[in-house]
Amino acid sequence: MYTVKHMALLMHDQIMPAEVAQRHRDMNMIASCILVTPRNPGRAIRDHAKLFHG
Repeated sequence: MYTVKHMALLMHDQIMPAEVAQRHRDMNMIASCILVTPRNPGRAIRDHAKLFHG
């Protein structure tokens, strides 16, 4: 069974170039963003995008 972190990384790999996804994986950014607001993952993903992708 996938954890939230695994799912986030899978999604990330599909929407971002591999080298960017790898850099994020190293820093654990997207998983942290999603876990901060578990009741609203959509908002967490948008906040993440704003913070780290302009």
